[in-house]
Amino acid sequence: MRTVRPRSADYTTALTSDVSSVVRLGEFVPRAALRICLGLGAALVMFVFHVWLGVVACAATVVAYGLMVTVNRRVAARVSHSRESYGMAVRRAEEIASRSRMIAGLKAGPRLSAWFSASLRTSLEHDRAVIRTNSAHMSVQEALGGAALLGFAGVIWALTSRGALSVGEATTAMVLFPRLSDAIPWAAHVFVLLQPAREARRRLAALDTSNAASGPSSVRLFSDTPLIAPLFEGLLRARGSGDPGLAAALEAAHADEVLRRFEPAVARETRDPEGLVSGGQRQRLLLAHALWEMSGKQRRYGAGNGGGLLGAPEVESESGPDVPELRLHMIGALDSVDEPTRERITTALSAWERVVVTEVALPGGPGNLTGDVPDADATPADPAATWLEPSMRGEG
Repeated sequence: MRTVRPRSADYTTALTSDVSSVVRLGEFVPRAALRICLGLGAALVMFVFHVWLGVVACAATVVAYGLMVTVNRRVAARVSHSRESYGMAVRRAEEIASRSRMIAGLKAGPRLSAWFSASLRTSLEHDRAVIRTNSAHMSVQEALGGAALLGFAGVIWALTSRGALSVGEATTAMVLFPRLSDAIPWAAHVFVLLQPAREARRRLAALDTSNAASGPSSVRLFSDTPLIAPLFEGLLRARGSGDPGLAAALEAAHADEVLRRFEPAVARETRDPEGLVSGGQRQRLLLAHALWEMSGKQRRYGAGNGGGLLGAPEVESESGPDVPELRLHMIGALDSVDEPTRERITTALSAWERVVVTEVALPGGPGNLTGDVPDADATPADPAATWLEPSMRGEG
């Protein structure tokens, strides 16, 4: 049974939200506990001075606490939305950065730039909402503190006028009241932090990190990436055209089933057919694109008369050189494809004439992502090689 790897999005959420929620609660509780204890001590002293003095102080505290909890919940919700949108922007930035060479080579930069900008604008809007809510929070806190102080001072004046409190007790109560009011926002904030921290602990406990620790350390793409039309538009348009090289490439890469999902958009002449594809599906599409590109370039080597590298019998051209051996460097290029499909792809490639699939390092650095078969008049050390790098990650 195949083990399902945790999604990269889960790790990003854990790092940007869940871990910080648990840490914040752990750091906040000791300081809040000290202030709450001081507030309770101040309330006890007021009850000793006069019952009504303690009742009024506790009633004001309960009302203020309820209002503060309501305000803090709103702040926490805004902050949570801000973290989620920031995490999405980070995930998209990581994905674009990991595929920068391919994006530049296929001129897909404007499309992905707009995709990232939309996520960034959403994150900035949430940040502005957090700032506005925090400003309102401070105003509410100041208003509550002022109203509570005036009400408490009025009660002390009334009790002192009737002789129920001495001047010393009244002065002591006024000095202790800030301790009581100071505990209110701390207690309210602890209440607001408890629920997110409990949910964060549950998500962290459910996150299976054992597979990630024992698996490959490479960064994987996330499964929310749209199919980039400029990247695979050629495959979409040419599918069904009868090109034997394209048919062989799609069959070997097991990519035909992926492209079939986007046929309605192509039939409607949609300018940018889109859809969601997983990392493994993107890798299969990339492999098909590279093989298709190579099938066209191989004609420069005299692979005419129906012969060639893509599964057809080896034929020597009357006027050109022999078909060169194809070395397909696939360094982690299918690591996100599920194991059964990867085995079928490897078997299909191994059955092709004069095709050698290797996992060796590239000579002198990385090669062209989608294949680089040199011109016929060039004399490179490796005359025909298609290099696929591990730039398409994700769940297969």
